[in-house]
Amino acid sequence: MSARMNGLVEEPNEHDADIHQWIEGITEGTDFEGIDASRLAIICSAAGDPLEIAAALEVAGVSHTVATDRYGRADVFSLAQTLWNRIPIQPTPVVEASVHQPGNWLDLLRGLLYIAPAPMLLALSRGLDREFAGWTLPLAVTWGWGLGQMTAFAGYRMRSRADTRREAEVTGRFLIGSIISTLVLSLVAAMIFGGDLVSISVATALVTFMVASSILLLHQQQQWSALLIAPGVVLSCIVLIAPLGTVPGPMVALFIAGSFIAVLLRSTRHVHLRWPSGMLLGHRDFRISLGHLLHGLLCGLAVVAIVIQGEHLAPALDDLARVLVPVPMLATLGVMEWQLRTFRSRASGLTQTMETMDRFPERAWAQCRRSLLIYLTAISTVTALVWIIAAANGQRIPSSVLAVQIVLGISFLCDLMIVTLDRLDLVLKSWLLGLTVGLAWLAVEIWGFGTAVETALWHASCAGGICVCVALAGCTRNVASTAMNH
Repeated sequence: MSARMNGLVEEPNEHDADIHQWIEGITEGTDFEGIDASRLAIICSAAGDPLEIAAALEVAGVSHTVATDRYGRADVFSLAQTLWNRIPIQPTPVVEASVHQPGNWLDLLRGLLYIAPAPMLLALSRGLDREFAGWTLPLAVTWGWGLGQMTAFAGYRMRSRADTRREAEVTGRFLIGSIISTLVLSLVAAMIFGGDLVSISVATALVTFMVASSILLLHQQQQWSALLIAPGVVLSCIVLIAPLGTVPGPMVALFIAGSFIAVLLRSTRHVHLRWPSGMLLGHRDFRISLGHLLHGLLCGLAVVAIVIQGEHLAPALDDLARVLVPVPMLATLGVMEWQLRTFRSRASGLTQTMETMDRFPERAWAQCRRSLLIYLTAISTVTALVWIIAAANGQRIPSSVLAVQIVLGISFLCDLMIVTLDRLDLVLKSWLLGLTVGLAWLAVEIWGFGTAVETALWHASCAGGICVCVALAGCTRNVASTAMNH
């Protein structure tokens, strides 16, 4: 899911030319065109007033003391006036101001893109009449979610700086890295837990598809993604509904592989597929991107532990019931995106319509509760429908398996609200707290009460998930009520 975290003020990074060398060159009469321009140079050349240059100098660390001691000027404004007089105006690309629009049907479409790999993988297994290694889907979901979050953050960060060239290079590097890293991880998993070349290929394809999809979503290409993957999804639904063997296995593999390849090829239009030397992300951005990687891994791990593991708690379930188990969580991801965007739009609108900011915390929290209630209604309704459909076919899905998905869905919506308001730190603390509680619960049940590993793992997943939900819900109220600058 989206990891947009555009900063308001950004410090210079190691890719910029030395600002003092640049300023000294300008003040000493060096030709502006001959200097390796930094971000400060771009701002100064596009400034419409000396005050803009003065503000840029302050952000870059040129304070009053620096202006007087190093450059012999009366103050920063005097230095800014000198730069204004000597730097010719040059056109520079700008980023259109971000206006938060309420969610719409495109967000529902975006949610469908998130769940597409699940039915396609099930259809591929059914069509080829073979089981993939048990680690295939968990590894793909966890690693793919983490890399998708990391790629989205890096892309949005470069876009906020109007640096399209570096954006394409960074996302291209992540796309290549996803293929290589997944191959390595899959080989290691195959050697430890067993598995064949097909399982390795499927895991790599799923992760690559997730990263490629995040690149297309970054460029608002969800319509193209839906169009390209539609043949594989439609055929997958037919395979899952029709009697076994009705659709030839090679045709299933061809359609699904074709959809994945089409999405990958479309994503390459927005990236530079080469591996240049050096770091494209600054140290600070790289540290934040690692936080998004960890965030994605924890989210993927939660899906694996709660949604995927839930399918194996009732071995008596038939194929239809197993397909229905993850539906409540997956089918409402689009509603989650819709309510996330709508909340941001409404919260942003409050700052423009209210006469006093004293009521902002109360009204922002009210809008947050409204979005949470709408999503809760949607996932609860889908959960009830799943239970009814399964019961009508003589299958009884454990209530705990469905109920904990509602808890996980609320956790994800709170998570996204907090992340998009630039508080990734609070989200990571909440997930790590839940992970700690889950591991402690697991240890107590296994070594303290002698519970079976599979049962203890499920109980630990539920306990950790509830803990995360409570922690994130508390953080959401505080963050949403103070998010006026977003």
